[in-house]
Amino acid sequence: MIVVKLMGGLGNQMFQYAAGRSLSLRLGTELKMDRSFLDGPQTGNTPRSYELGGYCVREDFADSREVAELNGRKATRWQTALLRLRQEAGLSRYRPNVLREKGSRFQPEFLTVSGDVYMEGYWQSEKYFSGVSDVIRREFSIRLPLEGRDAELADALEREDSVSVHVRRGDYVQQPETMQFHGVCGEEYYRRCMDIVSQRIRNPHFVVFTDEPGLAREGFRTRHRVTFIDWDAPRPGSTDLELMCRCRHHVLANSSFSWWGAWLGTSPGNIVLAPARWFNNPEMDTRDLLPVSWERV
Repeated sequence: MIVVKLMGGLGNQMFQYAAGRSLSLRLGTELKMDRSFLDGPQTGNTPRSYELGGYCVREDFADSREVAELNGRKATRWQTALLRLRQEAGLSRYRPNVLREKGSRFQPEFLTVSGDVYMEGYWQSEKYFSGVSDVIRREFSIRLPLEGRDAELADALEREDSVSVHVRRGDYVQQPETMQFHGVCGEEYYRRCMDIVSQRIRNPHFVVFTDEPGLAREGFRTRHRVTFIDWDAPRPGSTDLELMCRCRHHVLANSSFSWWGAWLGTSPGNIVLAPARWFNNPEMDTRDLLPVSWERV
């Protein structure tokens, strides 16, 4: 059995599921998700909830006993000690085996791990699931079809030179710790990206996805058509991501959400522009984060 710990928003949960699903397929075993962190207080983190329900993923959740037996931890020291005694006596089904992410680079040991595994990390690299990309794309197809204005726009985006533009603000600017870690992409970055796209495409249609549409409108002045996705708020993340991946080209924020919008897009010869610096911390090594065909700006 593979158990993957879910943390963060939709984009992060998708990375975690994809890596866990890839490992479960390689080992020929079941994948279960540990959502205890999402269901808990999430102290010191932006509060998030489980968001994979909008996709055709295999929804199987690990219970507290399975999680404890695989990661070797319980809520208290006494419970942990009791768990170890049960394991030493052969009364537990699983032995502790934790695969913990070390840094932001791809971990080659992922390819050789065996047995029952508890996975803890973000796993933000296509290399963790590139061998089963068809399965991941199929399971990240949206469960319910788009409706109304969203459905009409989705059809139009596939016929145009549409360009998704993700402007991430929210907790990136509202929480000092998050801002210090991630940083934000400024107006200069988006102007450069729009200039690059405009030089390569005759009539681009920029489609802006943002958690602060009022602020974003001020920075998007262009002779080309611009649509802001700002109706029916609050909107499910899976709906916006479905619209994003219907676009032919992509301008990413430093966000796993728009990473998936571009990766799930299937337009041949598409342009994908991403920020050269993904994190504020220059020591964060992001060489394995972006597919080789994407451009850093």
